[in-house]
Amino acid sequence: LFNRRKASLSSGLLFALACFLLTGLATVYETWMLSRIDLGAYLILGWGSQTLWTAVVTWPERKQLKVLKIRKNFAPILGYALANSLKGICFVAALKLSDSASLVTAFTSFMAVMVVVAAYFILKERSWLWIKIGAAVAGSAGLFILNGVWHIAW
Repeated sequence: LFNRRKASLSSGLLFALACFLLTGLATVYETWMLSRIDLGAYLILGWGSQTLWTAVVTWPERKQLKVLKIRKNFAPILGYALANSLKGICFVAALKLSDSASLVTAFTSFMAVMVVVAAYFILKERSWLWIKIGAAVAGSAGLFILNGVWHIAW
């Protein structure tokens, strides 16, 4: 049992590290692309190709679309999709307006910390509160250290 847990932990850490590196690479690439083409072409080419490969990859799961026919599921799913699209547009616009990908990433990464705060106030979630607060503080400190935001704060 211990070896399985240790292997699971190491594979989880490797997966988290790979996601972290790919997110950083994608942010740098988006900033580079936005310096080469205009925002409209980026949205059409970037999001168009993203939509295409997503549709191709999820094609075998198309039978799950019947979930959208249920009236109570449609509005929350549509709302999430629209909010996520707006989030993406704002992220790309922020990259375009500021010339600092690390600063934009620091502010967008702060969303994970805000989820802890929202879970406490909105969902009234009190279990494991000190661990969540500690994780939020450690996450905020990590964001400040990794992105050099302390220079701005001082």
